[in-house]
Amino acid sequence: MAIEFPTILGSCLIKTFGYKDQNVDCVLTPMESGARRQRQRTKNIPTDFGVMFLFDESQLSVFDYFNQVTLESRTLEFEITLKTGQGNATHTVKYVSPESIQKNGAKYEVSAQLETIR
Repeated sequence: MAIEFPTILGSCLIKTFGYKDQNVDCVLTPMESGARRQRQRTKNIPTDFGVMFLFDESQLSVFDYFNQVTLESRTLEFEITLKTGQGNATHTVKYVSPESIQKNGAKYEVSAQLETIR
């Protein structure tokens, strides 16, 4: 069973969105005659999402607990609903790098880089 992002934390804002380099995910096979054949290594090309959350202090505590304990220091994948050009969709993601946290008045801006798994 997949780990779900806590609903108490609300939704995030997508700051950046892009597909990974597709050439890395392709295999070129030389043929005896004619052009090389190109095949994808995977049907699901990984996508990177730069996301930002706005939390109050109690939500930040829940977020930190989720990352440290539930995700075992951000090593496990989890499901989160992200709004993209295709509407709201649930994605299975993992952290690419640790999040950064900045205090802005009474709120905390948490930025993170996520990569889709499937």
